[in-house]
Amino acid sequence: MEHPIYQIQTQLIRRYPGLCLEFSRYVYKEYGITESRETFHANDNEIDKDWLKKQFEKLTSDQELAINSRVIWKSKIFHVPMIDFTNVDMNEDIEKRIRIVNDFVGEKIWVYDSGNSFHGYYSCLIDERRWFQFLGKCLLCNSPRMLPNQIIDPRWIGHSLEHGFSALRWSKNTSRHRSIPSLVNTREPTRQLEGALTQF
Repeated sequence: MEHPIYQIQTQLIRRYPGLCLEFSRYVYKEYGITESRETFHANDNEIDKDWLKKQFEKLTSDQELAINSRVIWKSKIFHVPMIDFTNVDMNEDIEKRIRIVNDFVGEKIWVYDSGNSFHGYYSCLIDERRWFQFLGKCLLCNSPRMLPNQIIDPRWIGHSLEHGFSALRWSKNTSRHRSIPSLVNTREPTRQLEGALTQF
C-alpha cells in the first residue's frame, strides 16, 4: 500500500520547499455535503508518516481527514491540482478521458483507489486563476458521447467552487468508507512508504 502522503513528501514538497499545506477534519452528511469542517495547516517539514498517524488519532468517531488543494508558498496562495473520479471499472480509462486536463497541467496524474472511487493528484502547484480553469477542464471531461457519461464527480467540482478549494479524503475512520487511499497508477518510480499505515 502506498498512501498519497508519500507523493506529497517525495514529489511536491521536494519541488516546492517551504510549502504550507492545508488539511481538514470533516463530518460527511450525504451527497458530498459536509456537516462540519475544521481546517488546519501544517508546514512541509512536519509531514511524514508519524504526523499522519497522529492526525488519524485526533479524529473523533464521525470525522475523516482530508487534504485540501489550497496551499501557501512564498506568501502566495496556490492549489495542488486534484480530482475525485466517479466509480469507474478500469483505472486505465482515466488517462484517455482526462487527456485535456493532463495537457493543461503539463504533468501526469497519480491515481489512488480510495475504496469508494479513484482519486488523482498532480505533483505541481497552479495559481488560483488556473485552478478555476483546471476545474472547468475537469468538467469538460464528462462528455456525453463516452461511457460512462461522467468520469469526474461533478458534485465534487461544485463543492470545490463553493468552498474555494478542493479536498480528498486521506483516512478511513468511519464505516461509510471502505479503505484509505492506495496507489494504483503513476508515471513515476515508486517504493513502499516506510512503515505502511496498514493498521488504519
